Amino acid sequence: MCRALDTFRYFTLWKTFLQGIGYEVVLSGPTNRNTIETGSRIAPAELCLPTKVFLGHVIELAKKVDVLCIPRIVCRRTAKDLFFGCPKSLALPDMTRALIPTLPSTVELIIDERKSSEAGSFHRLAQDLGVNSGIWRDALQHARIANKEFLPENLSDYSFRSRKESIQETDSENSLLIGVVGHPYLLYDRELSLDLLDKLCKAGAKAIVPDGKGNSLVQKVPKELLTNWIFETELIEGAMGLVEQKQIKGLLLASSFACGTSAVTNEVIRRLVKQRRPSMPVLTILLDEHTAEAGLMTRLESFVDLIRLRTKQ
Repeated sequence: MCRALDTFRYFTLWKTFLQGIGYEVVLSGPTNRNTIETGSRIAPAELCLPTKVFLGHVIELAKKVDVLCIPRIVCRRTAKDLFFGCPKSLALPDMTRALIPTLPSTVELIIDERKSSEAGSFHRLAQDLGVNSGIWRDALQHARIANKEFLPENLSDYSFRSRKESIQETDSENSLLIGVVGHPYLLYDRELSLDLLDKLCKAGAKAIVPDGKGNSLVQKVPKELLTNWIFETELIEGAMGLVEQKQIKGLLLASSFACGTSAVTNEVIRRLVKQRRPSMPVLTILLDEHTAEAGLMTRLESFVDLIRLRTKQ
């Protein structure tokens, strides 16, 4: 299993299920510079950085496993509405096999709730792995329970604690709180994000990140702000929650270069901020394999300084 993309959302769910049907799960190591360079060498230039990193992890795992499980998250249902996954990840298995012809045997976990339930998708995965008994039902039940306790930072070695601290527990008089919105596979991969969360703290602010569960997308996000993409709507929901908290003085939007959906999402969030907190500063950070740490730190320090000046006025 690759430590990339939606593994940062569903790792415990997938791992517990696969173990429950009798498989040993091998997780690739944390992203490093070699992972990025390896994936970037074989990937088309149009791909976003997280997808290039996924390919780097695949190459790392290829010689260590007998079967590689690649997710294909096509469409998920929330309440009565259907939302699609990331456009590039829809074709992730096909692209991976085309770019890395030396792959071991592969299976797909295809989530497409236009056609069948999530349970049906896991049943098909079990069948593809040669498990024809009913043990997959118990395995899925245990996996769903286990995944409720999973946090994406569990896949990193971050000492980041802001998710676990309530805003009320912070010293708001001396601490500058900045909301950070971004996909978990970007924020919590230290190499990918260039330690963005830690750098923000070093610049003199506390990073506050939404929980990213996306449990009430339809209820919380106004219809005019909904997108067709479930993970992007999740970001909008998270941004709404941050904007509504007056203690948070600024908003940072973290995205990867060449992510087509984030261009739409970030604009929606900026309009949301303009409507509800017109004076709140918003900074967009675009990350790719060429982003320099020094330049990133300079931008964060300038952003923090700007907010401090505004709060003193």
